[in-house]
Amino acid sequence: MAEEIDSAVWKWKKKSVLFGEREDDFSEELFLGEKHRSEDMSKFETIIGARNAVTGNIEGASPICINGKLIGNINSTSYVYISKTGSIEGNVTANHLVLLGNITGDKVDVSKLVVTATGVINSDIKVARLTVEEGGVLNGQINVTPDSYRPAEE
Repeated sequence: MAEEIDSAVWKWKKKSVLFGEREDDFSEELFLGEKHRSEDMSKFETIIGARNAVTGNIEGASPICINGKLIGNINSTSYVYISKTGSIEGNVTANHLVLLGNITGDKVDVSKLVVTATGVINSDIKVARLTVEEGGVLNGQINVTPDSYRPAEE
């Protein structure tokens, strides 16, 4: 019964909450409870491990996963996933951002943003589509623009 509910929740999130433009944007395991999560991070080409801290900027067009700490900016034309253990001290510009961890910076500039119940943003936000789960925290000015909005290239 619990697996049926988890599956139904996932289907709703994937179609309604997340991005809907690509079927493979994120795997089901990334959004279900811990017991369902997989260590397979094959969708991500750039991964910062949970016990690692990196200072510097990341720019690119491939998926990025932050499990550790990044002190610097992200500028991505793809999607960014920040896990519960992940944190960024800097700015984020991306197409899609899913946040379970923390961001502290001057700006978050994304087309689509999902802040989960554990996510915290201490930054100004410019976004076209925004979803915040109960418990998610947004501290800063929030500017929601039309769906045609695309983040500025830095």
